[in-house]
Amino acid sequence: MPYRRLGGLPPVAAIPAPSTTSTWRRRTIPAAATFVDTSGLYAVLDRDDGFHQRAATSWRSLVEQNAALLTQSYVLLELVALAQRRLGMDAVRALSDDLLPLVRVVWVDEALHEMGMTALRAAAERDISLVDWISFEVMRQRGVAQAFGFDSHFRDHGFTLLPEARR
Repeated sequence: MPYRRLGGLPPVAAIPAPSTTSTWRRRTIPAAATFVDTSGLYAVLDRDDGFHQRAATSWRSLVEQNAALLTQSYVLLELVALAQRRLGMDAVRALSDDLLPLVRVVWVDEALHEMGMTALRAAAERDISLVDWISFEVMRQRGVAQAFGFDSHFRDHGFTLLPEARR
């Protein structure tokens, strides 16, 4: 059962990491970067996910374009926990070995955590998680306008979602 639901990985994983992977983590994040949300990468992993095909196609395109990709550490925590619970350890290994090396991680420190908590408490919106509030803050601090994912809260807070919503 563990790996059976994983989909899209051979074509995605077969795309080599950018040649700048080792130095990429030390570079500044370009404004044209794309933020990677849990919903986007999870959909790439799970072929039974309703967004899988669109996610796999968009992810493949981002990787082929050598796009600057970033996320934050709470997204990693959320994503690994979700993949482990729903898809198993093979999915966690695929995520760790094949997908995450392509993504720069902003590690949440105490100050960033407090900013997220302040936004969470001030908004008092039950449907938006602490992880999302911290993601919004990371994107704003770094001038990132686009998120790879399917969480409409990003659009509600002024960001563009990739893949674009179907009309």
